[in-house]
Amino acid sequence: AGADVQRQGGARVGRKARRRQEEARQAGCAARRKLGDLRVKPTNARVLALVDANNDVYAAIAANNDLAEGLIESAMARYGQEFSQMVDMGYNLDGLTAYALLRCGGSVNLAIGDLQWGDRLLE
Repeated sequence: AGADVQRQGGARVGRKARRRQEEARQAGCAARRKLGDLRVKPTNARVLALVDANNDVYAAIAANNDLAEGLIESAMARYGQEFSQMVDMGYNLDGLTAYALLRCGGSVNLAIGDLQWGDRLLE
């Protein structure tokens, strides 16, 4: 009877572990999609940063230099002139500025609004 209980207990743990693995896989798929939308190569470090941050790109950028660098490269490739314009206006050459530009399709005005909204969240 004792072996029976252990086996059942093991099955329960197995199901929980499988559910966690599936949740992690789905979160990873969502992170890869998000990175793909931003034209950023989904390396393991970048995907994990997004998964850990529950797909909150702002939090993931703050926690992961590699993600910030990928966003900067992508923004420079797509919106180099707009990115330079924002830096000239005093915005940082960083992942948040890059993300705002990528998210807003290269519109400097919308990106500035996006960053100001983000700053209010951080206050």
